[in-house]
This record gives sequence, C-alpha cells and structure tokens, in this order.
Amino acid sequence: MLKLSKKIQFKDLKFAPYIIGGFASVIVAIALILVFALIIRYVGISNNWIKPINISIKIISICVGVFIATKDGQHGLKKGVIVGIIFILLASIIFSILTKSFMFDLSLLADLGLGVVSGAISGVISVNLRK
Repeated sequence: MLKLSKKIQFKDLKFAPYIIGGFASVIVAIALILVFALIIRYVGISNNWIKPINISIKIISICVGVFIATKDGQHGLKKGVIVGIIFILLASIIFSILTKSFMFDLSLLADLGLGVVSGAISGVISVNLRK
C-alpha cells in the first residue's frame, strides 16, 4: 500500500538555507559586537577605528552566514545576495528594537549595498571552495 504521509522537515524547505544563513550571520555579528565592546571597554580604541571595525564585523558575519547557506555547493551568488539582505534587515530590526528608534535613511541603503556585494562575493567564493 502506498504511504502518502510524509513529514516535511525544516531542512527540506527551499528557503531554509537562506533563513539559517541569515540567523547564523546575526548570531556571529552579536558575538563579535560583544567582543568588540569588551575590547573598547578595557583597551580603549580611537573613535577613528569604530566605523571600519563595525563594517568588518558585518562583512565577516555575512561571510559566515553565506558559508553555512552554501554548504550544498550550489547557487552561491543567489544565496549570498539573499543572505546578505536578510542579515542587514534582521540586524537593523534587532538594533532598532534595542535602541528604540528606527530610521530609514541612506545608511540603511548603504548597509544593504554592503550586504548584497559582500554576500555575492562570499557566495561565489564559498561555492568555488567546495568544489
């Protein structure tokens, strides 16, 4: 007799790698921000270094999320762009909630551009490293 019921698991869904990669990148970003905050607190860093380090944290976080999302070795460019966008949107929402203010301005658009470009580059690199 043919069995028609099949349990659908989250990992079987087509959008799962994007969501997992996006959340993984947010978790990495939060961890790196906490480490950076400790370094600022105890070592003290010039204000000139804060913005470049924050950008580096975003890029590293997106790269980790894309690496996780492309573990199947396929669609690196598409997955990278989408994970980059998901990361920027999730991070903006989370930090807007923490600061209790949301502003849609050019910095958010610049962050989206950073997310798209760094996600695309890391997606292509990640897929080609797995071959």
